[in-house]
Amino acid sequence: WLEPSNDNALDWYLQALTIAPQQTAARSGRDAVLELLFQQADQALDEGDDSAANELIGALNQRQLADPRATELARRRK
Repeated sequence: WLEPSNDNALDWYLQALTIAPQQTAARSGRDAVLELLFQQADQALDEGDDSAANELIGALNQRQLADPRATELARRRK
């Protein structure tokens, strides 16, 4: 969902929403990808896989998403 850099599902959905913010298919796709990524990061933290958690959290933060789940993951990472 995050690879290759700048040419992946999440970035394409975000780009589509920049052009057409009300596009429901892009919004649904973005939400589905984000849900999976947040679940993966949460699971990595639960399993103590700091490397995977840091990679996922960093990728989510890089996209500057206004999502409270990102704040919660960052809090748990510390």
